[in-house]
Amino acid sequence: MSQKDYASPIDFYRDYHTHPTNQLIHAVCIPLIAITLQNLLSLITITIDRRTLSLNRANPISLRGNIILSVVFQYNYAAIYGTKVFFVMLGYMTVTNFLGTRWRHQRTNWAWESLVIHLLAWAAQFYGHLIEGRRPALIDNFGQAFLSAPLFAFSEVFWPTLI
Repeated sequence: MSQKDYASPIDFYRDYHTHPTNQLIHAVCIPLIAITLQNLLSLITITIDRRTLSLNRANPISLRGNIILSVVFQYNYAAIYGTKVFFVMLGYMTVTNFLGTRWRHQRTNWAWESLVIHLLAWAAQFYGHLIEGRRPALIDNFGQAFLSAPLFAFSEVFWPTLI
């Protein structure tokens, strides 16, 4: 089936995760990937010098990669699923950003730890798809699978009727 055959992107993603073991693996690994990806992206900073934009203020604006990622996810949730999902996932992203920030401030090797856990979580998910007997959704539509994964993991565990 193509993604066009589904009522919503989450239905497309859900169809690839029907085996209970694969669902459990994803429920555990997706939040780990969200936290570790935010940690890794926090290493990237984009600085905008407002003077070059002909703005009066001289202080530059610095945007961290993890915040940019959160904004992209939130825009996706608002545009596709509406305000209810937007606000629920805003809470999710706030918690994952908070946990990542705590991790970064309390551990000296947080970047290496994040990288290792990130890679292990991805490997576990691929193993879940081996059990499922079906390739991952991201093979067919990387962008939509990537954006739907946190919503899937949250809603399947905590709020099955959310969407």
